[in-house]
Amino acid sequence: MDMFVSGLVRRNVAHRTATIMWRQFSSSFEPFVQRTVLSNGVKVVSQAEGPGWSSIVAHVRVCPRYEQGPYMGASLLAEMHGLQANKFQTTEEVGAILDEIGGDVLTQRTKEGFVHSVNFMKSDLQKVMNVIGKCVSAPKFTVAEVTDNLEATKFIRMDQANNSKPLVLEGLHKASFAPGPLSQLSFPEETDVIHLSAENVNTFYKACLQPEWVTIGAVGVDHNELCELVEKEFGHLQPSDTSILDLAEAKFVGGTHHIKVKDAPIHPAMHMPLAHIGIAMESVPSGREQYVYFVLQALLGGGSSFSAGGPGKGLHSRLYRNCLNKWSWVESAVATNMCMRDTGMFVLEASVMPEQAMNGYILLLNELLGCLAEISETEVDRARNQLKNFYLTGLESAAVYADNLARLYDRDYFPSPAEECAYIDEITGVDVNNAALALLEGPITIASYSNCSNLPTSESLSSGLSSVLTTMGVKK
Repeated sequence: MDMFVSGLVRRNVAHRTATIMWRQFSSSFEPFVQRTVLSNGVKVVSQAEGPGWSSIVAHVRVCPRYEQGPYMGASLLAEMHGLQANKFQTTEEVGAILDEIGGDVLTQRTKEGFVHSVNFMKSDLQKVMNVIGKCVSAPKFTVAEVTDNLEATKFIRMDQANNSKPLVLEGLHKASFAPGPLSQLSFPEETDVIHLSAENVNTFYKACLQPEWVTIGAVGVDHNELCELVEKEFGHLQPSDTSILDLAEAKFVGGTHHIKVKDAPIHPAMHMPLAHIGIAMESVPSGREQYVYFVLQALLGGGSSFSAGGPGKGLHSRLYRNCLNKWSWVESAVATNMCMRDTGMFVLEASVMPEQAMNGYILLLNELLGCLAEISETEVDRARNQLKNFYLTGLESAAVYADNLARLYDRDYFPSPAEECAYIDEITGVDVNNAALALLEGPITIASYSNCSNLPTSESLSSGLSSVLTTMGVKK
């Protein structure tokens, strides 16, 4: 279910793609996935049948959650470096190979790792592995590049003022897990990176490059050939010192993180002032228990009043019906569930008119409280079907499928698409009730980005919620 990479995939073989994918995800056909662990611990997972092109993903645990002290921001600079110069190839040489391949290239980072993703024709597998192998195992972070990228981050921070909504999610992470590994910002403050140097980036990257933390996922390639190439490029990796990393287990503690600005953020299209608000509660890590929280996410759903993403998408979800459809001061309202290795976070976010920020928090919590009541089978079935549709549609992209394979194998939880759909179908209305109750009984985090004053704290919101639950006969 971890599909955070959206591949830009050419559709010039649409008919063949549809035929292959119909067979792959029908009940009569299950894609044959092969897995191998090299002698040094590097993982390889692949599925040979692809949609006319191939995709490969290198997943490495170079991530913010391991950063501390002078290494804060090191994973950001590793992401900005991307597929560029390494100890064997210059940036120009890497670029020339990628241009010759002609496929889509993406480097993307999450709280728990980053991926290099390349789409290519099957005949170019060796060229692709030559680039990915060297760029992943031996990147070259120079003083000049690190200096330039640190300067570039200043302009990125300026741009964030025009796209402030993601800062709420960052604030929820920071308050939910502080102090701890998952509280580290994906885009650290300028004061946190002033001591970051090329030497520190290299040291941090090397510490994260443990063989067992490297996973190669691919679609549309021969597994044996892939393993031979991975052995050639990564077989030399050996365990190294990890003492500089923050390897503590993440613990959800709850908290408050309000970012107050002088002027309210302005909607880029509707040109109206907004307050971005969010609530987070602890869910579960990746595993069998995660599916009920994803069904709850689909049931709550949500979207934006400006664009719903196309006709009919999510219009029956509760946040859409009860928030966006009823209150003109709500611009967007969305539910999201995120699963990490050792914990999970269920998030309710909204963008509202600043004078309605407090009511926005109440509105979001009321919708979650509503999930404690009996839920009709029709509504649960709709949520289950929407979740499966989202999941399987994503897997039609070779890039997304390869990324999903790599992330699942990295987390040592590897159900097939058919098994995941079966787990989703087992979820009942009572299961959703219990999941909502578990969220509400735990600690709460709230965050905002606005020009509002007198916003609630997590303690005050939790206290009010406890009173409501007690009235309902539930103890918090």
